[in-house]
Amino acid sequence: MRLLVFIIICTTTVQPCLHNGEHRSAGETWVDGRFKLQCIESETVAQVEIIGCVTPYGHEMSIGSHYQEGETEYHCKKTDDDGFVLEAVGY
Repeated sequence: MRLLVFIIICTTTVQPCLHNGEHRSAGETWVDGRFKLQCIESETVAQVEIIGCVTPYGHEMSIGSHYQEGETEYHCKKTDDDGFVLEAVGY
């Protein structure tokens, strides 16, 4: 008697990020309002993460950085409740 063994290899594909009705590819970055976003992919999930801020004149800043634009200094920072804020300080 012969025994046949079938090996089934299942592969799963991570679905792309979905943000405001648009599909985004892993690694893709884009600006939404005052924030720069990126689709981050792991083995099982893809998610949208905030990776920076954008000033009113379009300068992109990393989280934790400061930038002077005219009479205003901007701070891109993470808040205590895991949110993000682009804070403007006038002179």
